[in-house]
Amino acid sequence: MVLLVSPILSDPTNDVTCFIRALYQDCLDSNNDYLASKFLDQSKQFITENPTLRNSVRESFATVTQHNIVYFSSRTNFFDDVILNSGFSQVVIIAAGKDSRAYRLFQGENDPKVQFFEVDLP
Repeated sequence: MVLLVSPILSDPTNDVTCFIRALYQDCLDSNNDYLASKFLDQSKQFITENPTLRNSVRESFATVTQHNIVYFSSRTNFFDDVILNSGFSQVVIIAAGKDSRAYRLFQGENDPKVQFFEVDLP
């Protein structure tokens, strides 16, 4: 699999969601989005790929949000499970933003017959 990602201008909510998904790797409340950091700009990518910085920022966010930040991981895992176990032949994500599901879920041993559509603003 080859993943070519170039930084593009996007809505701030897309950036925040992607950043938080990237932060929540290798932890108790982790999600399955191992590609999220690849969709980030260089500075955010550096933070999310450095374990010490990632843990520090994750702890700060958890404190400030009273641990409600894990909602992003829960949501990611929930929808990944629904899509993988649904038997759907087509999946459409509205307001896809910087979503990596098409890359993550339908590569390798997973069903390559699933058509994946992402709809968002340019």
